[in-house]
Amino acid sequence: MKPGRGLLPIAISVLLLLPLLSRGDLFVDLLFFLLVSILISSFLHAIYLKKAECVILEDTEKVREVLVTEELREILTLSGCGHVSEILLPSWAKAQRVEESDGKVNIHIVYSFPSSGKYTMGSLKVLVSSIIDVLRIGKEVSVKRSFKVRPESSFWLLRALSFLGIGATRGKEATMGGEGGFMWGAFFSSLIFGRKGEEFFGVRPMLPEDNPKMIDWKSSLRSLQLSVKEYKSSPQDLGTTIIADYRCSGSRTCDSIASSLISLGLFLAESGYPSPLLLELPERRTLKFSDSKKLLSYLLEKVIERNLVYLDEAELYELTAPMTLEEIRKILSDLYKEGMQKVYGNPYQWEIFVSPSQVMVTSILHDPLTPIDIASESSSKGYALNIIAPSKPWIDARELEVAYVAKRSYELTVEKLRSLGARVIEWRWKKSEIQN
Repeated sequence: MKPGRGLLPIAISVLLLLPLLSRGDLFVDLLFFLLVSILISSFLHAIYLKKAECVILEDTEKVREVLVTEELREILTLSGCGHVSEILLPSWAKAQRVEESDGKVNIHIVYSFPSSGKYTMGSLKVLVSSIIDVLRIGKEVSVKRSFKVRPESSFWLLRALSFLGIGATRGKEATMGGEGGFMWGAFFSSLIFGRKGEEFFGVRPMLPEDNPKMIDWKSSLRSLQLSVKEYKSSPQDLGTTIIADYRCSGSRTCDSIASSLISLGLFLAESGYPSPLLLELPERRTLKFSDSKKLLSYLLEKVIERNLVYLDEAELYELTAPMTLEEIRKILSDLYKEGMQKVYGNPYQWEIFVSPSQVMVTSILHDPLTPIDIASESSSKGYALNIIAPSKPWIDARELEVAYVAKRSYELTVEKLRSLGARVIEWRWKKSEIQN
């Protein structure tokens, strides 16, 4: 029990009226009696509220699996609590608003998780107010909520494995949400590479699955049957280059690096880009792949090998079961090894990697000079280097001073890169970040 907002004004008023009672003023006497009555009623009401049982309606124990990028919303309905003036929640939960009707309290809660892992909320603490908020009484309501929070890269991992037809992963990513992140990844991939050009191939009879917008009405009238225009992708080599720096400092930045790499590889594979190049840092090893599916297979194997998903083997097996990680890595290796060759040349001459369609995935903090050098070389050739970096990569720092230095270094590097014409795209973590 603690003082509410109404206690101090009423108590001060009573103390000010107390010396005036000797004057025999009827108005003063009535006002004093009214204020004292309110205080007594509030204390009695507070005692009642303390003994009353505050429960949550229709509550069942729930275990939810969700991506770290998603924000969950829920309405908790409480009964027998009275007027709720304050709600105490874990740092990863926030009460957006409180509605009261028919003696029930509806609390609108948003869950937003800082990192992957397991989260449990066993109880909800509320402060309920007595009459005119003179006193506030703490109540603890039993709430059984458990969350298994997956990294965003696990969604991309499942989606890519499903695309490659590996294991029983098809459809698993749909149960994890992540469409906001998927739309974001598809957006910046198409922004960087664009879609492959398509050429008019001819006219053919319409099939049930065809888009009605593709109907060629002139041909349909001539042939007396619905016909559609058919387009096929141009086989031209667009000179796609990915520069990958796998180094990262914690769960959030590693998750962003893994998500960026897999989403890029998946976009290229789905679009059918031919003969992509991959430059790996800091080794400066250059690999050429016969097609983008083999590049995607290689990137997946690297993400698993370096555990950029930041899950232990048991947690990863939950995603890929019944196949083990070793079985998946072997299949991935078999997919890319025959279509991959090492490109030899001077690894310190960045001009051999410069192309119109190039993108670099890096946290920037581990090696700020390399992206600056590549951006400078690209600018001299008339191209713009595209860089995908984690949003706020300093957030994994455990000490405030380290985080400040990292933040300042990141901002200065990004400023320099943009002055060289580079386009720095931050991988947004939350839906709210994407919308902003």
